[in-house]
Amino acid sequence: MTLLRVALLLVLLLGLAQAFRLPVCMSQLDPAVTRELWSRCDRALLRVGSKGVSSGHQNSLKELLAAHAVVRVKFNGFRSDEDVQSAAASLLEGHGEIVDSRGPNVLFATSDFVESLRLPTDEADTALPEQ
Repeated sequence: MTLLRVALLLVLLLGLAQAFRLPVCMSQLDPAVTRELWSRCDRALLRVGSKGVSSGHQNSLKELLAAHAVVRVKFNGFRSDEDVQSAAASLLEGHGEIVDSRGPNVLFATSDFVESLRLPTDEADTALPEQ
């Protein structure tokens, strides 16, 4: 009976995450790759204030991802990580993926770029693709 309750709770949580367009999980990349992506994005290219995400923010992210493939966004004035994640999900609008978040900073990337990082590579060739 306990297993059934856990399964129902999981289905409920996944349903709520999709209803509020929250990312169920971030891109599952190797931690070394994620660190490298953070080091490439030394500052936020887009900032979202406490008033929240606007269509202008969404358009800017779309343009930035087209130009850079990986974009760091800073969410100012959000009190919790859950608020940041919710705002990040509404900013995304299908233009890419959330790679990782650190406090008020969220790293976005194009889906194609993330897929290229997930592909199996030879151990001799560990370099990240160019942006």
